[in-house]
Amino acid sequence: MAFESEFGPQYVDMGPTNSLFNWYQEDTLKINGLMDIVDKFDVVLFSVENTLIKEGLTLPAGAVLVPQLRQMGKKLAVFTVDDRYSRQELTDKMNSHGLSFAQERILQRGDLAKLAERFPLASQRRILMVCSDLVSEVTLGQSHQLTTLLVISDRQDKTQAMGIEPDFISFSV
Repeated sequence: MAFESEFGPQYVDMGPTNSLFNWYQEDTLKINGLMDIVDKFDVVLFSVENTLIKEGLTLPAGAVLVPQLRQMGKKLAVFTVDDRYSRQELTDKMNSHGLSFAQERILQRGDLAKLAERFPLASQRRILMVCSDLVSEVTLGQSHQLTTLLVISDRQDKTQAMGIEPDFISFSV
């Protein structure tokens, strides 16, 4: 006896998020790191955790990458989805790790809707959001129609299982 399922992703109405995920139908491109694609972007937004800093330590790739990107003329900022910390606390945290970000380059969740004010010369499609969390950060970036790079530290790609497709995926920044 053979069973045929009529239940699948194409039959599930996910409400308002369905159109968000349909907008990003392209397959995720696996890359070695940010330097593979950086020429396509004018602005790079890094997640506060697990992209440049992890468990209180500056990641070696982040320590090398930040000055290199600045030397290339890229505009850099750091973002967080965690509202528990003030801009000043996050500025102090980044600076204590040797990553030197000015307070106006620390973005909180609500600031993503106003990126044109912070980076008036950059078009939205030339802003890259480097994320460490698939659900809270990649979906936030996609909701603002930003290009997303998901950095996976545990080498387990859960994007297909979750049904969320970042534009790029890498195991290191």
